[in-house]
Amino acid sequence: MNELRWVVVLVCWLLLMVPNHVLGAGTETDTGSEVGLSGQMDTSTEDSTGADVFEKKGRYFHPFISLNTYYTDNLFNENDDEKDDIVYNIIPGIWLAFPGAEQPLLALETLNTAPGGLRVSRFETSSERRFQAYALYRMNIRRYDEYSDENTENHHAEGLLRYQFANEASIEVVNIYDKAQDPYATGTSTALDEYDANFFNVVGLLPVSQKFAFRLDYSNYYLDYDEDINSYRNRSDNAASGYVFYKIRPRTAMFLQYEYVDINYDEDTLSDSQEHHYFAGVRWQYSEKTRARFKLGYGQKEFDESGIESYEDIIGELQLDYQYSEKTAFRLIATRQMNETDISDQEYILSHSVLLGYHQRVLPRLEAEINLEYIRDSYKEIAAGGNREDDYYRAGIELGYTFRSWLVLGVGYQFTSRNSNDNAYDYDNNTFFLGITGAI
Repeated sequence: MNELRWVVVLVCWLLLMVPNHVLGAGTETDTGSEVGLSGQMDTSTEDSTGADVFEKKGRYFHPFISLNTYYTDNLFNENDDEKDDIVYNIIPGIWLAFPGAEQPLLALETLNTAPGGLRVSRFETSSERRFQAYALYRMNIRRYDEYSDENTENHHAEGLLRYQFANEASIEVVNIYDKAQDPYATGTSTALDEYDANFFNVVGLLPVSQKFAFRLDYSNYYLDYDEDINSYRNRSDNAASGYVFYKIRPRTAMFLQYEYVDINYDEDTLSDSQEHHYFAGVRWQYSEKTRARFKLGYGQKEFDESGIESYEDIIGELQLDYQYSEKTAFRLIATRQMNETDISDQEYILSHSVLLGYHQRVLPRLEAEINLEYIRDSYKEIAAGGNREDDYYRAGIELGYTFRSWLVLGVGYQFTSRNSNDNAYDYDNNTFFLGITGAI
């Protein structure tokens, strides 16, 4: 680890010598939550890609690097025999845009248990440009001070192509690739479960009048684990969705949505299935940073394997981003959805989640962010017996101080707790982090 510490010191010195702009890169901890180090909350509806931008002035390419370290008192998220460690991350990357842009153009969060691959549905992209291309790549070199066998290198790449026609119809293509791993203690696992995942999405938007518009989506999500013990989770999802929007006010529209998801596993341990989602909702958009979407509906899950009953339930989603002032912003995301299982003898998960974020510019150079999250995962078992239920509680605070326009220091704390009706899967985790972020 001495060599890595010298690398961190050297790069920090280089950052202090380079006069440029700053680009933040978040770090995913072993609790599975990303902690940013820029001191600035991304107020778009989807969660941050881990790269928040300060003062880009429309350049075409933006190389960046982030150096951070965090201490955790329960590295493997264990119920007892907790083990602590210090973890170091070096995160180099670059993003490009043509025409030039001031900030990354994607803010989508994938989730490998979500049918279709997205944690929440996408907002439509709004832009005055007829054409836009964008790509981002970053690498996370993670090194553990004591448990060096856990050392990893993660990769993330994303790209976007968008074209808007003269009649304001548009087509957008997105691809997101991740080489990553599940948080420790996911499901019943006690190991580092690494995987490759790819999300591909096409969105077409067609306004037919001042009041009516149609939207069509297609996506493919591919998940492949490295180790054979997790191969039962390997799958490919194909999803198609259609919307009809009716504008009732200049910034407000009601909509109907139907979504079909075909879920295909590589092995027979878990059954293939098809999901049908029917929604009615309302969309409000004042600006890119102040917007909301609420939809409520009915979901059906039908299994290919005989003997497994289909499931029906109420599902829904709320997304709210509210830029109260230049100094204050709020975010609220709430979902009720059917997710894929991460335990081999459970058929699926009924998941409820609420995320609340608050961002405040305290001083011209000092910003603060507070995040609170609650998740309940209710596992549904094939065979007779009790179903497992896990409640997750997360709370975090982060402070970001801008030394110069191109250099930001971040410090923060995050608490994560899982309470299960099977006490063997309970754990608490306290994580403290410190980092520096800049652009070359």
